[in-house]
Amino acid sequence: MKIGRPAQRQVSGGPPWWARAIIYGPWLLFLMALLFIVPRFRPSFARLDEQGQLPGLTKLFFAFEWLNASCFYLPAFAVIIAFVLIDEGVVTLLRRRVRGTLWSWLWVAAVALAAMPALYSVVVAILLAVFEIGQTPK
Repeated sequence: MKIGRPAQRQVSGGPPWWARAIIYGPWLLFLMALLFIVPRFRPSFARLDEQGQLPGLTKLFFAFEWLNASCFYLPAFAVIIAFVLIDEGVVTLLRRRVRGTLWSWLWVAAVALAAMPALYSVVVAILLAVFEIGQTPK
């Protein structure tokens, strides 16, 4: 009988880091839209904001943009770091399971697909405010 370390389970393959980086591109697009595109619309929507007619989703994105800028972009940086750490932890845990390769690829695909509604929400927030401008009397 051999005494020593217990046998460790073989870690199966899965998506490499470069594949996950490419697949998570839509989340980066979402963050870049919040940081660079949404602020450009603030002067256009100032009148709506003064009248209290700015849609709630647009206000939410403007509030995040203001918080992010006033905190020297630390919230955006923290979101990116948390996203990478959570992804690495989940993929590592899934790789250790039976059929770990399949489960880790499914995780990556699900997270990438979840970015689509987030990107859509930025577009909707801007369009809601544009439609509101078109409906307000001059």
